[in-house]
Amino acid sequence: MEFVQNTLDQKIEHDAKGTYAEDTASNKQVRTDASKSNTTMAISQHGTNSPTKEPSVCMNRGSSADEPSRYKPSNNGSTDEVENSVKAYAAEGGVKVTMMRVIKFWNTDDPTYTARINVSEDSWHWILTFGPMAFSYANGRIVSTTDMEAAKVNGREGKIADLTINIHGDKVCYIGVVLIYPHREASYVEHSWGLPDGPPVISGYTSSSILYINDTLSLSCRQTGGNPLSTLTWTGVCGGISATDGSTGTESVSTIIIIVTKSYNQGTCGCVSTHPQPQGQNRSQVTFTVHYAPTKDPVLTGYTEGQILYEGSADLLLTCTQEGGNPLSTITWDCEGQTGTPGTGSSTEVTSNVQVPSDRNINRKSCTCTSRSPDTNITFQKSTTVVFTIYYSPLSTQLPSISGYTSGEVLYEEDPVRSIQCHQAGGFPLATLTWDCFGLSGNDMSTQSASVSTIQLSTNRDYNDRNCTCTASHPDINVIYRRSDYVTVTVHYPPSSPTVSQTPTHPWLEGESGTLNCSYTEGFPALTRVEWFRNGRLQTGQSSPSITLTSLTKDYNQAGYGCRVKNDFTDVKLTNLTSSVIYLNVEFRPLVTLTPTTLTVVEGQTAEVTCDTEGNPTPRVEWLRGGASVQTGQGTSLTLTLGDVDRSETDNYTCRAEGVSSVQGRQLITQRITPNCCPM
Repeated sequence: MEFVQNTLDQKIEHDAKGTYAEDTASNKQVRTDASKSNTTMAISQHGTNSPTKEPSVCMNRGSSADEPSRYKPSNNGSTDEVENSVKAYAAEGGVKVTMMRVIKFWNTDDPTYTARINVSEDSWHWILTFGPMAFSYANGRIVSTTDMEAAKVNGREGKIADLTINIHGDKVCYIGVVLIYPHREASYVEHSWGLPDGPPVISGYTSSSILYINDTLSLSCRQTGGNPLSTLTWTGVCGGISATDGSTGTESVSTIIIIVTKSYNQGTCGCVSTHPQPQGQNRSQVTFTVHYAPTKDPVLTGYTEGQILYEGSADLLLTCTQEGGNPLSTITWDCEGQTGTPGTGSSTEVTSNVQVPSDRNINRKSCTCTSRSPDTNITFQKSTTVVFTIYYSPLSTQLPSISGYTSGEVLYEEDPVRSIQCHQAGGFPLATLTWDCFGLSGNDMSTQSASVSTIQLSTNRDYNDRNCTCTASHPDINVIYRRSDYVTVTVHYPPSSPTVSQTPTHPWLEGESGTLNCSYTEGFPALTRVEWFRNGRLQTGQSSPSITLTSLTKDYNQAGYGCRVKNDFTDVKLTNLTSSVIYLNVEFRPLVTLTPTTLTVVEGQTAEVTCDTEGNPTPRVEWLRGGASVQTGQGTSLTLTLGDVDRSETDNYTCRAEGVSSVQGRQLITQRITPNCCPM
């Protein structure tokens, strides 16, 4: 409420609904807009004439009969009657009232009030504050009243001379106040209450406008008019926030500062005005729209990282769910060219699905769902990825194969170790390779695309003509995969070193026959060739493992026989496999040879005759003279010496050789010589 003093003779009160002006010449006060109920305040403190009467708002209403007569007008409720009653009561107290107005209350139910009155006279101002004045009423009658306290005007004390209250029905209609000031006549103040111009208005935000987290929002609630001004209170999500009062004389203003959080989204912020008079619409509100990013990453379900699937199983149905955020996120897929369904869901989450076939083409491939905020002012892009594991077997055209050796290839015993490799391409995981190859274990040499297993094959004769098998197996439960490849190993190796034996066993007998056997163990290939040697010389035409010697003579005795065996291995490796030499034991009769065969001796000289013997077994040699043994020996030769020969010693001398055969027993042979003595 504002008062402006234009001149010393005219005081004007401005408000939004109308204006009161007092003309000092006529002492009349006219309201330019009397049709509207509004809080007004007019002040009059000089003049001698009574003011012009104004219609009472409580006119023609009856009052309680129990009230003192000086506090009420007659039943017609005219302002003159009220004024007269007040003046009369003031006169009783020795107060002269020169001018007064009835204070108007516009249908208020508020039992208490505090008013601030601006008083203006001539060139100086009096400020009078009075209250509280408490009263209560029930059923149309006053129950109690409490006089106002003493008031001060520009530091000078004054007092309230009288209080007049009039009740009509259950409404307070008139209050008359007589003020007494030192050295001045009593004055009368008119005070009327009115409603605010309209409901409170919230500014600083319009519903449906977009806010973001950590935005700073300044909201003001304003309500113009009213006497007294309304009290403004924030409610809803704004309740409890410290407010700043920015009210003026004509307008209630309350301001709050909000730091936006996501909890404000769809929250209602209200401003409620409270006024002593009943109001119509006394509340305004706005509903916040807050955009914010989700706090969690999108969740992908339908497949778990590391989960094993098998080719040919049912298709995968993957679901991507993004919880939270406003507005809800949009979901896109990067999943091997598959297109996801549009996002659907509730007010708090969005989901999208994609269907992926369970085949080898997606193995070790990733599937990513990406969540993005559709609000370009929000930087939110989160992704969740899974990598598929699909088990599948090699194709039917992908068979295991062995390399490093080919069936039919000749290996030679004691050759360097041969590295043989088994290779199986395709499949996931790679196939498992096992060997059935003389108990050998494979060495894993697999690559990313193929299973590879290597064995080290020594050229052992035991491996000859045996199969070496590599088998590939796969864990695919939908396809039983077990395929093999094999090679047949060929190892050439020599026969064993030969030995020679005879049949019958020695000794053999002169004139008979005997057989020699070359014994050995076959090598490979088994086409062994045999060669015979006699006294180191190859016996042509004799290639059989057994040879027979017929019509044995003494010439076979102590003859050295041996054999040699050959095959492809010995030819390639230049290996000489020859037996030890066996010497024949051929028994034959003793033979005697005299040297000289005839003997002529000069008497008195010495003569010698040698008896050379030969036989198997070695014979016993003996010289006989006329049948008597004169000299014996053991060996192949025995010499008889005749010394100082005279004619009387001429006789027959015999060399006798005696052999003892292991088969035929004793064998004797003799040779006689007669010396011729004394030739002339």
